Amino acid sequence: MYAAKPKGFLESIDTCLLEKYFVFNGRASRSEYWYFMLAGFLLLLVAGLFGSMIGDPLQTNINFVLLATHLFLFIPSLSVEARRLHDIGRSAWWILLIFVPVIGWAVLLIFHCMPGKNERTQFDVPDLAAVAE
Repeated sequence: MYAAKPKGFLESIDTCLLEKYFVFNGRASRSEYWYFMLAGFLLLLVAGLFGSMIGDPLQTNINFVLLATHLFLFIPSLSVEARRLHDIGRSAWWILLIFVPVIGWAVLLIFHCMPGKNERTQFDVPDLAAVAE
């Protein structure tokens, strides 16, 4: 079976933030993708509320806590999205559909909800044990 294995909430966060922060190859299961997106949303919500509570000492009307959280989550969000697209047999270039309002967003939403392919794809990371033989 080649499709990415489902993961729990904390395991998804651990994988995306610690193990595969800059990893754009391989696969990500639906559960890994959606749990990480949920965690990111909750973290951004808390950061926005916290940033609003502490105020803006520089009077720039910028919530620096929220901005820092966005910057922290940007790369792992792109990497998990690329791996999710690889799990359904699509290239990571499909992420660019985000720039096509409504239609592109709908297509990406459908892609992210699709089950992973059980067959080998061009995006699979080779098994090092099998390569060594």
